[in-house]
Amino acid sequence: MQNISHQARPTFEIDINDKIVCYESSQPLIHGESVLLIALKTRISILALDIGTEDFTLDYRTIKDIAEPDIRLLKLCSQAIARNILFAACPSKYTIKIFSVNESEVICLNKIAAHSNYINSIDFSEEYLASGSDDHTCKIYSVKENYSEHSVLNFSASVTCVKFNPEEPNKLLISVKNGNLFIYCLKLKQSLYSFYTHSPLMHFDWSLKNPSIVAAIAYDQVFYFDISKPDVPIYSKRLSDVGKIITIHPSNPLISAVVCNRASTEIKVIHQKSTISNIFSTKIISYAGNITWNSSYLIVGSDRKICFYKIPIA
Repeated sequence: MQNISHQARPTFEIDINDKIVCYESSQPLIHGESVLLIALKTRISILALDIGTEDFTLDYRTIKDIAEPDIRLLKLCSQAIARNILFAACPSKYTIKIFSVNESEVICLNKIAAHSNYINSIDFSEEYLASGSDDHTCKIYSVKENYSEHSVLNFSASVTCVKFNPEEPNKLLISVKNGNLFIYCLKLKQSLYSFYTHSPLMHFDWSLKNPSIVAAIAYDQVFYFDISKPDVPIYSKRLSDVGKIITIHPSNPLISAVVCNRASTEIKVIHQKSTISNIFSTKIISYAGNITWNSSYLIVGSDRKICFYKIPIA
């Protein structure tokens, strides 16, 4: 497997001409387009992407610009489609807004005073909205009941990440900074089981290809778990830097992208069974809070650009 060095250049770039605060993207949808949300200082820009798989082309168009300043977090609903987009955004440390957008109108469906401290993570399914905070709580809201409060879960440390299972959205995985991961059943309103990495546990991801696989990053170590037998990790790998975010490749659960930023921000792509340390790495400036996959492309927000890297997948 080829190793791509720090000098890797993006396959494509989109110049935004404004400082990127954060962004979020969807997987390719049924008609081939993907949705890309970009939060800038004074607005949210919504783009439709069409990435050619064989001829290495990128086409994009603006669906809508929303005058919404100082957004810190963005999350598309798992049912997002390019012509009717539902997403959540955090305009302050403690609140969440829910938007429905198409090419002709923007509707703010609700504004939730969610937490008493910094919101670290939000996730959004067809039925539920979940958020995790430094106030040591995870809060869950019912979409079908106008975002009324469904559950409040209390923990002994900051909640760093929340994500619904891609195949069973009634299961929510919650990471706590002290190193614990909890799986919570929304229908039963109870925790099913928990497993442990170490502190500080910063982030995790479900595999879309095999949702029983979870990758978590705690300080400088990556852990992979099979949630059907979560007592011990099935694999662990130590990084040469402090990791912040991890995301699993959508079609290969052995491959993950990691953001590291102890001295400078570096994006690494690692493979569980590779004999080399990284199959891809590149340094970026002014990291924009997220990394996402679109098929075999890794999408990275860097300063005023959205960068697309074609990653060699064995």
